[in-house]
Order: sequence, then structure tokens, then C-alpha cells
Amino acid sequence: MDLYPQLYRKKNKASLVYHGLFDYPLSERELVRWTIGEKVEFGREPEILEVDGYFGLDAGSVVKRKMREAVSREKMKVAKKAARVIGGLPSVKMVAVTGSLAMENASREADIDLMLVTSGGTLWVSRALVYFLLYLGGHSVRRFGVKDERDKLCLNIWMDETSLEWEQKNIFTAHEVLAAKPLVNKDGTYERYIGSNRWALEYWQKGIKRDTRYVKRDTSLTERILSAMLRVLEPVARLVQKRYMRDKVTHEKVGKRRAVFHPNDLSPVIIALLVSRGFVFNE
Repeated sequence: MDLYPQLYRKKNKASLVYHGLFDYPLSERELVRWTIGEKVEFGREPEILEVDGYFGLDAGSVVKRKMREAVSREKMKVAKKAARVIGGLPSVKMVAVTGSLAMENASREADIDLMLVTSGGTLWVSRALVYFLLYLGGHSVRRFGVKDERDKLCLNIWMDETSLEWEQKNIFTAHEVLAAKPLVNKDGTYERYIGSNRWALEYWQKGIKRDTRYVKRDTSLTERILSAMLRVLEPVARLVQKRYMRDKVTHEKVGKRRAVFHPNDLSPVIIALLVSRGFVFNE
């Protein structure tokens, strides 16, 4: 597939500019996947470089990407090991890697971002059990106020399966939604997650990746019964954890069916940088 003619399209150049913010040149296949959608316009003509089969704006970013791919492979082993433990809980319906690791672009000092989806009405009790299991298994989890984050698990996105649509909708969150890599997927939860967030395709029109390498299975009757039993403990688990977090929460969004622990929202910064580089967003 010859994509050189496509590189003259502004939508493709816009994608390279976006990923250039993260020092992430794109291969031919990735250039197709991350084609800018209808909500985005781009009016500039940056110079495109090709190095070792990657397209980007900076030749040095190719070296950086290859180094980060090697680092990411090691971090992914840690993530998969933790996902096997977490996925054993009957109320955990999906475990996915997000952030830089999902793009295989993690730096050596980066943590390991995970998103979890729980069965309906069990988010907080599931969260307590997940942390307990990880503690028993000796997994390194990122703690509040601790600056050293290298290779530590950061369970920063929790969603109830009845609330899968992302609230904040922009080009950055759309990319995060579509880039998420499922490691555990029960009852087609990942497919429902993507279906609930098809708005993201308005920013990245071909961003859904067809990948069946993750663990995909249906929950058993026993697991469904245990999940139902855990719902009884949900109010107490939520109350205890919210009291514990009371003095620690800053900009995090915490509710009954959604808990997002991102103290620093990167969306405004990313969008401002893109606008300064010629992006226009259609509402």
C-alpha cells in the first residue's frame, strides 16, 4: 500500500503533527488508523520526513520511539501479570492498559496506567478487593504523594459497566479512548465500551483497532452470583474509601459509577498546543 500520495493530504499531516507532540512517528498502517476525523481541520503544510518506515516531523523521534517500544514491552509484562490477578475477581469485567503504554511509547520512568470496568453496582467494593489482591501478590502500586512512579501500577480509571461513555469529549480524550488495550474482557465489555464512545471516531475516523489477542470470555453463573452478593457491600465500601480520600482529592472525578484519578488534566494543554500549530475544532 503506497501512502506517499496520502501524505499530501492535510488530514494525514495533522495526525503526524498531533503525534509529534508525543515524539511518536507513525508507520504506514498507523497513519491509516489515526486519520483525523470530521471534527478537525488543519490548514498548514509541515514538512514530512520518512525514516526506517516511519513518518514524522523529526528524524530523532524515530530513535526515541524504538527505545520506548523496548521499554514498553517490559512494562507490558508487568501489566499482564497484574491483569491476570485482577481479572480473577468475579466483579471485574475489563482491564485495559491506557496512556503511553497503550501506544508502546512509555518512558523508562513511567508508571503503568490501567483502566478497570466492574459489574453494575460493584465499583467501590471491587476497587477495595483489587487493591487487597495486588497487595497480597506483592505488586507495586503507585501511592498518593509518592513521586517515584517507575513501573508502578496506576489504577486511575474505574468505570461501572452501566456508565461507559466518556464525559469529556475532545481530540485528546478520544485518542485515549481508542488507544486503550484490553488485557481482560468479559462478556464483550470492551466492545460495549467502544460502542458507547463512538463519538471518538469524529476525531479519529478509523481509530478502532481490531485485536482479538486479549483474554475474552463470558462470566460463569457462579461469578454472576458472587457479583450480586458483592453489591450488598458496595455502599459501605464507597463510604469508607471516600472518607479516606477526602483530604487527598483535588481535580479527580469521583462518583457512584465513575472514579477518574487524573489530578492533572492534559486536555487544555494539548488542545492549546494544537491550535497554535494550525488545528481548528468544529463543534
